Amino acid sequence: AAATGLAPDTPVIAGMTDGTAASIEVGLVRPGAAAEMTGQSTVLLICSDTPYRGNLLFPLGHPIAGLHLVVGAMVATGGALRWFRDQLGAHEVAEAARLGVDPFDLLGEQAAQSRPGANRVVFLPYMYGERSPIWDSAARGVFFGVSLATTKGDLVRA
Repeated sequence: AAATGLAPDTPVIAGMTDGTAASIEVGLVRPGAAAEMTGQSTVLLICSDTPYRGNLLFPLGHPIAGLHLVVGAMVATGGALRWFRDQLGAHEVAEAARLGVDPFDLLGEQAAQSRPGANRVVFLPYMYGERSPIWDSAARGVFFGVSLATTKGDLVRA
């Protein structure tokens, strides 16, 4: 209570965000350790012994005193893949139903046929705007580098 200025009888409830909890779960307990989590969105967590003061990423408290988290977060990476399946993957959805498999497995097989670098196709998954590093809620997704030789596998891999 003395350290915080709170009255000694003030109830205090400890808690943390999912990313903070995950930092312990995946072993981010020393400076330089990093982890990536992807679901609907993607989060990159880097453990540091100094607080982050830049503006491209953002700081997050670490559960261990003296450590800090530097975070980069993209809004819709997994969501963009679901959008791709729903809008451009009708064939894979039908084929997956016929075979009794997940359509994402079929899309993944196509992506595996694309070379690393997706044959120079780049996808920016700004489907709901974007957080770090551009901080623009009006940003929208785009494919760059598409040519007549671009395959669905290239698009999925990108």
